[in-house]
Amino acid sequence: MSEEKTLYDGNGVEGIKASHLSASQINSYLSCPLRYLYSNKVKLQAPTQKEEGFDVMEQGSLMHLCYELFGRKIKDNHITSTEKDELYELMYQVSIEAYNHKDTREPKYQDPMEENIHHKIFLSTLQAGLRDDRNLGLLAKFVDYYIKNAKEFHYFKNTEFEKEFALDDELKPYELKDKDDQNYFIKGFIDRFDILEKHINIIDYKSKKMKSTG
Repeated sequence: MSEEKTLYDGNGVEGIKASHLSASQINSYLSCPLRYLYSNKVKLQAPTQKEEGFDVMEQGSLMHLCYELFGRKIKDNHITSTEKDELYELMYQVSIEAYNHKDTREPKYQDPMEENIHHKIFLSTLQAGLRDDRNLGLLAKFVDYYIKNAKEFHYFKNTEFEKEFALDDELKPYELKDKDDQNYFIKGFIDRFDILEKHINIIDYKSKKMKSTG
């Protein structure tokens, strides 16, 4: 085994001292610095493997988009109803809109979606319980969660979705001037930002169960 340092050890990699970071890059570094080096600096690409349906990231993106569109419709249309059947139907319609959305059909940096039965099966799994008696899927569970907390959330009246944020190199809030502004140190998006009477909710949706830290 050679003791010589190579770019796979970080030797000679340009920009190893980051001037711009995203929240996802920070998470990548904290979980595995070597993975961060290979993915974000050496720019190694994992072998491509054609998925039969949505891959894990695409599944999460579709789920996120359903939550976002549902919340925006509640907010923009000033919906204050907490009737389950009405909101289940709204979420069902939202799921169809999200499934046919450009971000789903033509994801960034990927080939356009070539629809097949596996895509439809995943959508149906998300929709479980909205129009049938199956065990509740993620979308129905989200509606139930919303109904339980609708008044506290003020029916999303003071909520922002996909809220962009930025920090400077002293980790202080930085106001982006425009979409081309590169003077930040860290930039990212918050899935949902609830401004409530006594506190603020910062929500990051996850498409899989997380281990409890309590």
